[in-house]
Amino acid sequence: MLKFTQLIKEYKMDKMTPFDRKVLKLIHKQILDPHIKDFTEWEGKLPITLEDYTVGDLIEDVDLLKDIYDFLDETMELDSSTSQAFIDLLVSNFNVRGEYDDLENPVYTPKEQKYYEKVYTEYAGTTPYLVQDVDQTGQTLPVVYDAYENQHYMIGQLDELEDMVRDYFWDAWWHDDEIINAIGEDVFIDYLEVGKSDARMIAGEEARHMIEDMSDRELLDRLEDMNSPLRNEYDALENEINDIEEWGVKKGKKSVKELEKQKDGVIDRAREMLREEHYDYTYEKITEDLKDWLWEYGYIGQPKNNGYFKFSDHLRTNKRGGMFGQGEGVVNLDKLPSWLEFNKEAFIDNEVNETMQSESFEMLSDSGDSTSEVTHDGDTYYIIDIDY
Repeated sequence: MLKFTQLIKEYKMDKMTPFDRKVLKLIHKQILDPHIKDFTEWEGKLPITLEDYTVGDLIEDVDLLKDIYDFLDETMELDSSTSQAFIDLLVSNFNVRGEYDDLENPVYTPKEQKYYEKVYTEYAGTTPYLVQDVDQTGQTLPVVYDAYENQHYMIGQLDELEDMVRDYFWDAWWHDDEIINAIGEDVFIDYLEVGKSDARMIAGEEARHMIEDMSDRELLDRLEDMNSPLRNEYDALENEINDIEEWGVKKGKKSVKELEKQKDGVIDRAREMLREEHYDYTYEKITEDLKDWLWEYGYIGQPKNNGYFKFSDHLRTNKRGGMFGQGEGVVNLDKLPSWLEFNKEAFIDNEVNETMQSESFEMLSDSGDSTSEVTHDGDTYYIIDIDY
């Protein structure tokens, strides 16, 4: 987009031409003169003269500026850049009587704009006088008003939009039921987690039950499968007891009673060792491979010929017409164990990351239109229409 100083050079406005003067006079004749006449004939307490109408009055009258722009763009069929240039030329060299015959070297006094106004002006290709700053109270990003389009626009860079995208998804995904209906059970299950304290409690309970339900013989078989030194120690004690009982052979001063006590000690140490191992295994499984653990314990399953996981029947309602279309009912999230939680923060983070990577911010747009992108002074800005 050409800036005004470039437009002056492009359209030879550094020196006034007969065409330039004719355009300014036509603006006055067709648009300004009738308006100024109405202004001076206003019936107020103070007398109004022609000289009372200033360029400030022109700049403040947005509707008048729109009329001038439309006259240049539609009636005179000038392109938008040329129309912008003539409005700036008019404002910078305004003569209330429309007398421009003696104007040889036009001046340009640019309208002061904040950076976001400049960004939008360059993007929209409109005159700065039709781009207005607005009250920014309560706004996350700067907002401008395009008087010609009668539309507000929010302007920000990529990192600034991220917080707004995150807020949008937190508001949009309010209930877990809405999320599971949108993404499906298999993906929903991927975001399930168990807190560390609950994982420790579950692992402790599982390890305790496993050990309590295991007989000494099962324990010894497990030690043998593990090639544990404890099994060798237990067998040595048992052989020593057998020698004493069968042959009366003593390999020291220990009695059978003392040796039996040592055997019990080996069993106790083995149980504690297996309890710790099962605790560690369960805790790691729950915290690092929860999906597999849930499958192992019957909370989820895989339908035949379907590689996707779904919740098991005891976690579903009896209502027919679930998402799988098999009449198996829908998931009742209230039936999930209290220690099983949906990690909404991780889900939202993923939604945000995908949006930021695709740079698609339609969800922030009031109209749902795609976001416009513009480069200003080497930085990229995104322009989004909003309901201000």
